[in-house]
Amino acid sequence: LEDRLRELDVALGQCRRTVLGRIPHVCLRAHPAILAASARLDPHSGKMDLDAAGLSERLDDDAFLNEVQSAVNHWIMQIRKVTVLPGTTPFPSGDSAETESHADLEEVSFWMGLEEALKNIRLELAKPPV
Repeated sequence: LEDRLRELDVALGQCRRTVLGRIPHVCLRAHPAILAASARLDPHSGKMDLDAAGLSERLDDDAFLNEVQSAVNHWIMQIRKVTVLPGTTPFPSGDSAETESHADLEEVSFWMGLEEALKNIRLELAKPPV
């Protein structure tokens, strides 16, 4: 029984490495002007004063707004790559008891990896510059 548990632990570790390689890591990068302005956030309210941050005059700058929109569109594409995985990931079916066990471990590992990726996205979205 101990040997079997050890084998399953090794198989789970291998599956975890395989799955983590397939789930993209999301890193949301803010526009440099917004990043600099977020450093000047009011720590009590968590709100940004656009005038104090020097952003109020940039709200009429089409080039600036297009850059910000482009960054947000990139975020959406990155997040979508993770959120579509449950519907697009094929899971192997086990034909024998051994391959079925491996298929089950791979699926469990996938869901655990997806959970971590979604937690990371939630943390990224909570950052002040974002």
